Amino acid sequence: MVTQMRDALYSSFHPSSGATTRPSPHRRDAGGGGRLTDDEAAAILAACNRSTWIGRRDHTMITTLIDTGLRVSELINLARADARLQATGSHIHCIGKGRKERCTPLAPAAASTMKDWLEHTTQLLGRPCDAHRRPALDARRCLAAA
Repeated sequence: MVTQMRDALYSSFHPSSGATTRPSPHRRDAGGGGRLTDDEAAAILAACNRSTWIGRRDHTMITTLIDTGLRVSELINLARADARLQATGSHIHCIGKGRKERCTPLAPAAASTMKDWLEHTTQLLGRPCDAHRRPALDARRCLAAA
């Protein structure tokens, strides 16, 4: 999914490139640092079809990645109990590289997106997600219900 989005984004900003040409993941511009610009992030989020279950899931995941800087492996290993969604001070607790624990703050917009996603998933399943089970494990049930 990430590779496809990167390729689509690259071809949209570099129309002269052929379909087989894409930037090397190991080569970065000296000042770039590998971060997305605001326009690039907006283009990726706009590509998510939020009228479908998968589009809403992708929008939530990408919003969380952009806002927190989590690694993809950290994101997919999150359990419901790892997200502390509060009126103020929302954050995500995760195990990172080298089994290091870290607590990453969530901006209010990202926290709202995640809260909406969890409520939508709860409606589809007919019950809340298990607090210690990875939500990805409930994906088949959600797709069947959608």
